[in-house]
Amino acid sequence: MKRLLPLLLLACSLLGCKQDNEIPFGFAQNYFVRNDVTVAEIPDRITSQEQLLDYFGMAAVMGENGLPTDIDFEKSFVIPIVCPETDHLTEIVIDSVMATGAKQLTVSGHVTATPEELSYTMVPFVMLIVDQAYKDGDIILNFN
Repeated sequence: MKRLLPLLLLACSLLGCKQDNEIPFGFAQNYFVRNDVTVAEIPDRITSQEQLLDYFGMAAVMGENGLPTDIDFEKSFVIPIVCPETDHLTEIVIDSVMATGAKQLTVSGHVTATPEELSYTMVPFVMLIVDQAYKDGDIILNFN
């Protein structure tokens, strides 16, 4: 029994250790995908204001929080998640961003679309703002 107890404690501590760590993120608001850009062209990460403006335009609107989100690329980078053009109202929901393993980020979420067709098309997307410390890792999208 004396030998079994240390092994049992070691096993419990190893099973209790998490390999995945949720990391904080924010959303960039009041941007749009430029109409001269295809979804396939958009990279999996954006690391500068110039690169951001190559793919996205700014769309200021009236009211509180009407200006596009200011992104400090010295401290952060952007993960754009872009769906193909559609004529259905579509929402991308982010459930979590996890640091998984060495130099790897996993973004989990889901996409919902209404069955009714719209009279116009849209390019659904979200832009996640993530700490610069994670910019060099692989980005894995896990969407259902």
